[in-house]
Amino acid sequence: MKNLTKTKTKFSIIAVILLMVFTTNVACQEEDINLQEAKKEIKQNQQSKFSLYNEIKLTSDNYVTENSMHISSLEQELATIAVEKKKLLAAIQKGDKNAEKEFSNLVTKEKGRNIQLNAVLDLEAIFSLKPKPNPCPQPEFCFPKEFLYLVKLDTEKIQSFTVYKNGKVVGNKVSEAISLKNYKGLDAVKISMDNLEGDGYINITKIDSKNRITSYSLNVDIQ
Repeated sequence: MKNLTKTKTKFSIIAVILLMVFTTNVACQEEDINLQEAKKEIKQNQQSKFSLYNEIKLTSDNYVTENSMHISSLEQELATIAVEKKKLLAAIQKGDKNAEKEFSNLVTKEKGRNIQLNAVLDLEAIFSLKPKPNPCPQPEFCFPKEFLYLVKLDTEKIQSFTVYKNGKVVGNKVSEAISLKNYKGLDAVKISMDNLEGDGYINITKIDSKNRITSYSLNVDIQ
């Protein structure tokens, strides 16, 4: 009877050991599978980025610089300020004291925007990519017909690129930054604006290396 009990105990121990070995093997196999899938996903992403990088060739109809959009935004704002200044001057001539304070604040704002404009104009002149995008015949900023790429001239990351029409969001898809090795090491983002036409406005939000966020908007013509 004792021998039978010992035998059962031995079998129980062996069964437990076998179960532990089986469980460990299954867990290891699952880890191997997960690791292989992770490596496969990383490889596919790298291949996708590499493929996209190789496909990028700037033409006069497929890109604009983010900097040029910032320039247009500042020019549009300065044009609005100029109109407001004329209105305030007329009010000041009629003796409106509040208009004097508003005019002074507006002049300060105008000076700040002009400083920003000169800075982004200098940046645009430094890089002067070729071929340059086809010029827009209208006062509003417009995109070339085959617009795909927004080229960045600074180190700030584009956090969002939101397109509005009639007050509604109609596009906000932005890819990860892609290095443009053949274009002075600049980065670009691929923008999705399928089937969007007409007037609208765009808001761009950027974030720098110190996590400082800036944004601006501009009126655009989506051809």
